[in-house]
Amino acid sequence: MIASFSPDKQVNFARYPQKCLVGNCPTLVDVRCIWGGRFAELWLECQLKDLSEYAGAKEKPDTLQIEETARVIAGEFYYLKLSEFMLFFAHFKAGRYGKFYGSVDPLVITEALQKFKLWRFDALNRVHEAAEREKRNAKPANDPDCCTWAEWQELRWLFNMGYERGKDGKIK
Repeated sequence: MIASFSPDKQVNFARYPQKCLVGNCPTLVDVRCIWGGRFAELWLECQLKDLSEYAGAKEKPDTLQIEETARVIAGEFYYLKLSEFMLFFAHFKAGRYGKFYGSVDPLVITEALQKFKLWRFDALNRVHEAAEREKRNAKPANDPDCCTWAEWQELRWLFNMGYERGKDGKIK
């Protein structure tokens, strides 16, 4: 299962951002509960090393720096899904969240995660608003006398012409 979340698969995740956000994927907390806290940090370290190699910075972070960055990320962003992290790293590589100047800077990475968190919040709001709008416009399947909001918008002019039904159900 964890092989599905190797750094070389980040591009595949970036193709489907909505699935990354709303799909059924384990969070860092889930990984920590299932395989232990160190496993979640090791997975993050792998992602961070890949980002470091991709950036091609002159000064690479040492092992201690990568481990500490993984611990900070695991502690601060524990609620993110693995798919969301994959999306974040793909976005970072695409240049959406800044770049490194001479060396791989852990603060740039954590600041970028803060920006990603804001983008994620907006994207999830858009997804939920679209679902609510679709739900509002959906016709109740079990009530043939009901109409959707869109249907009502089309037909409401009829009710302004005096074709209203009385309490007995007959047109006045």
